[in-house]
Amino acid sequence: MWASLLRDVSFSNYATDPIANAAARELTKQPTYAGPRDSSGSVTPDLLFRGGYPGETLGPYVSQFMLLPTSFGAQPLSQQLTTYVNGIDYMTDADTYQKVQNGIDTGLSAQIDPVLALS
Repeated sequence: MWASLLRDVSFSNYATDPIANAAARELTKQPTYAGPRDSSGSVTPDLLFRGGYPGETLGPYVSQFMLLPTSFGAQPLSQQLTTYVNGIDYMTDADTYQKVQNGIDTGLSAQIDPVLALS
């Protein structure tokens, strides 16, 4: 749930974002939360959604190496993501959701953010 609430928040703003801070506080209280914690046992905004392997909590959240093309066997693979305009929600009512589930075109389409569009 928290990741979906934070979908339009830049990772670099997590430290000051009230939703990210609320997520960190709630996850800190959950003894079964398996994500990384700081030395005092707290989940902090900069640790949200990170893995538990060594080194995964160091540096910026998204690795700069994700900008480099790679391959999956012989298939070339771009790791760059298309960024969409934030704040636009789809399938938020039962009628639209049901249409999509039944393969009916709603006439809506994802809006690519022209400022962040990949060239």
